[in-house]
Amino acid sequence: MYDEWKHKPIGIATVSAGPFGGAQAMVALQFTLWKMKAWTIPAMFSVPTVDKAYDEKGNALDKSASDKLAAVFVKELLWCIEADKEPKH
Repeated sequence: MYDEWKHKPIGIATVSAGPFGGAQAMVALQFTLWKMKAWTIPAMFSVPTVDKAYDEKGNALDKSASDKLAAVFVKELLWCIEADKEPKH
């Protein structure tokens, strides 16, 4: 399965009911993806206390903050995807 993941840009998003936003899961997943030779982007989308951040339909309770975080995450992911398309020397 390494060839399918090798050098592929991957963004990690986590949520949790607690205050840490899935930080431990994020680190473990990032380490696993690195071992698979995947390229995890520097920006991460972490949502602590998800029940206080989004309603039951998935709508952000603080849309401005959520949109700002998402914009940084998506911008970084798209940049990495484009960079991955560059010719290799």
